[in-house]
Amino acid sequence: VLFRSELLRQHDVMRGDHGAGLDQPRHHGGRPRHAEVAAAPNLRPGGAQVDLKRVAETVRLSKRTHAILWQNISLALGIKSVFLVMAVFGTATMWMAVFADMGASLLVVGNGLRLLRINN
Repeated sequence: VLFRSELLRQHDVMRGDHGAGLDQPRHHGGRPRHAEVAAAPNLRPGGAQVDLKRVAETVRLSKRTHAILWQNISLALGIKSVFLVMAVFGTATMWMAVFADMGASLLVVGNGLRLLRINN
């Protein structure tokens, strides 16, 4: 594996620029050399543009994720607290609590899967 500096040195030798050091400007006629453009494609004009539409979409998705996260936490804690109260009064069996817990897990997963829907 060659490092960037070694690749640039080899490129200089191939082009006949034996005296060009790494600290010297590497421009010929105002254009960057091919190795520089290949090494840093985001430095080209127009190469590092931010897509504002994707940023807005990401913010919207994060807000939806936050809301669904709190829904899932409330649902799970709500079902557990109901069965805690039922257990205190002796009306809940162990199997009822197991099935309620599994049902709550399935509801939480199903609720979270709503995030995968594509909204246009």
